[in-house]
Amino acid sequence: VLKMADSSDCVGCAFLFLKSTSTQVDLPSHYKDLQTRPKMFGAIKDMLADVVGDSPGYEILKILSSDPQLVVQVKFNEVEKCRQFLRIYKSGTLQQLLQERLRAALLLSELEVQTELKASSSRLDDYLEKEDHCLSCISEEKPDHQKDEDISRLEECLKNLTVESGKPITLIQSECFPVTPGNTGGDVPQEGSTTPSQFVYLYNHMPCVYFDRPLTAKDHQAFATLVGRSWKKVGRSLAKDCRALRDPTIENIAFEFEREGLYEQAYQLIQKFKQAEGKKATLGRLIEALQDSKLQSLADELMNPQEQNGGCI
Repeated sequence: VLKMADSSDCVGCAFLFLKSTSTQVDLPSHYKDLQTRPKMFGAIKDMLADVVGDSPGYEILKILSSDPQLVVQVKFNEVEKCRQFLRIYKSGTLQQLLQERLRAALLLSELEVQTELKASSSRLDDYLEKEDHCLSCISEEKPDHQKDEDISRLEECLKNLTVESGKPITLIQSECFPVTPGNTGGDVPQEGSTTPSQFVYLYNHMPCVYFDRPLTAKDHQAFATLVGRSWKKVGRSLAKDCRALRDPTIENIAFEFEREGLYEQAYQLIQKFKQAEGKKATLGRLIEALQDSKLQSLADELMNPQEQNGGCI
């Protein structure tokens, strides 16, 4: 039996997955845009306030992109707040409020959002009739990190907006995320830092955070060993954003290295990709191409957290 927790305690965490049902609305892309990110964060925070009241009792730790979904990590400090969240989620009211808030934030005439709730490797949507079981799953999901700096910055931004309600929101946004040369959206710039971008990968149905990085020799060899006849399909996916791989490059590789076999053809594909893109030939881009090519098992093989130092949260 779960006991009432003090506000300073942590009951546990839940992950709220959000996805637009329309292919025309990409929530992760909107969130990466520095102009719309504060609005979307405000919409999600206001939805939580509508559902379970103002904090304390809960807080948003992270909002992550897992294309085509946004993943909101919510930490609960009070059991009753957690129970209330589960009940309103079960009723469908949370989904309705979220749609209304995000639709207004993104200035859309229509928006339908699919939601999914997970904790401790369980899809809680399947157990909403068993509230105590859901609470138990959430209590097993203890965070190993503090609130993300991006979230703290957005919260401060909203405070400024509240205090200075007459100030244009574009000024508030530029104060939250200063626009610098080369910064066109996506990752929040850190002053004096060259920290690589992060991306989220669902490994065994759990969101894992990875720092993107250039492909290594080990990645290169693993891909060439495992991809088999599907290397051309992956190459065509990479070619969407890599001019050097566009026709007739892939067919030329196939013809030139036909005698050497599939391993060498796949190896030469990635070699060409790395030569053309340099440091921009990253693990994240290869994983995206594998998923686009329906090669999920190979993506899982390359993205093993123990191999890639990923952090599942």
